[in-house]
Amino acid sequence: MGKISKIALIMLLLLSIAAGAALVMASRADIGASTVASEIAGAVRQYMGADLSITSIYGNPLRGFVISDLSITRNNSKVFSSMQATVTFRLLSLITGSPRIKTLSLGGADLDWGEISPLVSFEQTGEPLSLPFDRFEIQKSIVRTAAGDFRIEEARIVPGGSDITMTGSLFFRGTPFSVRGSLLLEKERLLLNDLNIRVAGGNISLSGRLTPVTDVAGKISNLDLAILEKLWPDLARQGYSGTFSTTFAAKGLLPDVDIEGKLEIPEGKVYGIELDKVTSPWNFSDNALQITDLQGRANGTPVSGKLLFAFSSMPPVTTIDLRAGKTDISAWRKSFPWLSIAGGVIDSAEIRLQGLSNALSGPVTLRSSSLTLAKQPLSDVRASMNLEKGSRTVSYTHLTLPTKRIV
Repeated sequence: MGKISKIALIMLLLLSIAAGAALVMASRADIGASTVASEIAGAVRQYMGADLSITSIYGNPLRGFVISDLSITRNNSKVFSSMQATVTFRLLSLITGSPRIKTLSLGGADLDWGEISPLVSFEQTGEPLSLPFDRFEIQKSIVRTAAGDFRIEEARIVPGGSDITMTGSLFFRGTPFSVRGSLLLEKERLLLNDLNIRVAGGNISLSGRLTPVTDVAGKISNLDLAILEKLWPDLARQGYSGTFSTTFAAKGLLPDVDIEGKLEIPEGKVYGIELDKVTSPWNFSDNALQITDLQGRANGTPVSGKLLFAFSSMPPVTTIDLRAGKTDISAWRKSFPWLSIAGGVIDSAEIRLQGLSNALSGPVTLRSSSLTLAKQPLSDVRASMNLEKGSRTVSYTHLTLPTKRIV
């Protein structure tokens, strides 16, 4: 090797060492933090019409930036806060002058969905939808909604071309959920390739279009009925057990989506009534659940009819319109204590009750060829009764016997 070549090699080595040292020094220095804070504040004002406050920010473009106690307020109301946010960039994007976020991570975030949701839209611009990061992570955070708080243990969103994969675990009203799925960004449309949710020993799967108009279909498999008591505390201690499955389809503009499906309860309990091989079409619209053609057995009795649960208040306002076939009265004493004075077999019954789910009222009509009432044997009986506020009071409005009539 010639003298000039040796000198050039030594100079190249020295320059490499100097460049490496410069990069190390730059990665340890706080450079550009104030510029980043200013850019974020400007974006918040421009796109959200909101104000940003930050307690501290440090870092540099090479190492990334750490932001402490970030909060966003709009119309004097806090809509978002995070104890800590971390942002790192693609190194090559910094060199080309078009910075691209590599990882955005939030910890201890608190978001008010009611305030944020009006700012989230997918306008039909004709351009493909895109996310400004390669990876988004969130830990130990809360999303507040009108239905309740979603407590996120951890979640991850990773865009890949036009696809977005997501995983996470969270709690809602004390119930753990595990989520895994993928989305497809297609111009102004957001498509759900697949979404699987594990909860209460069962599985929820769905796919379809989310925006601009929702059109998704899915299935709920082997979900524990007891989850109803956890998700709606006012239904607690009403006697739910067993599992249910259903197919469903959801269509409409968010959040006013109409849902319909086919329900199956192989075996279980609802309001303490034992159910067996129950099936029915159902639909959910305007905050009301309708069971439109129920067929099955309840407390061993063949039943059919309709149910309506209006969730405008809790406990829900319930409407029951059922017809029952031949049954032994003793099978229903636990469900309706006022039947303790009766015995024998009811040939048929019609039940029309309405009111809060824990205080139902309405007429009950019974027909029997032979029964006992207050230990007195009766035959060819037709009785009409009014059940008041969940069996607290029963008034007999009409009782027909073969030889006499009591009004």
